[in-house]
Amino acid sequence: MLLVKESPLINYLKKNRALKWVYRKNKNVLDCYANEKHLMIGKIKYPEMFGLKGKMGFMELYISHILERQINIARGST
Repeated sequence: MLLVKESPLINYLKKNRALKWVYRKNKNVLDCYANEKHLMIGKIKYPEMFGLKGKMGFMELYISHILERQINIARGST
């Protein structure tokens, strides 16, 4: 609930039912997943989360990295 309240991107993903939480017992880690379509829309709606302005949280940095990799793969395969 804290992430949903604090992160506009996580809140957007939850409202659009694109968010999936997975708890890994063996690593004691809570992972968050969403499909690429909603992540791209979130990146467009909330560009300040992915820009160089201010501090970027780990989750936003990870999502930005995944999106950048997917874009590079798509460009290379066309």
